[in-house]
Amino acid sequence: MYAGSAWWRALMDRAAAEYPDVAWDNILDCADASGLALGALRIGQRRIILHPAAPGWTEVAATAARLGCEVFTARPPALDMAQRGAARRLHSWLHPRTTLGDSDNSLS
Repeated sequence: MYAGSAWWRALMDRAAAEYPDVAWDNILDCADASGLALGALRIGQRRIILHPAAPGWTEVAATAARLGCEVFTARPPALDMAQRGAARRLHSWLHPRTTLGDSDNSLS
């Protein structure tokens, strides 16, 4: 949220261009910033997270519905790289194993 929706959009467009065969979710976390959420929808963001107590949540949700977009009220599981030890967990987060000890067959 701190860098803005245009930055996020540019980042996601670049990631999609550089890694076209990688499946990922493009969801912008707007926290409780309804204005940011509306701006993101305006520039084509299709999926956002907006806290249900955010001022204007109903209007944002209605706008998203009209545009065929999704509004989530809770964050999906994510690896917060600001947390201590996150760098050590990054590989496991990106390459989950199907069974214990199975390093060659990651889930996709």
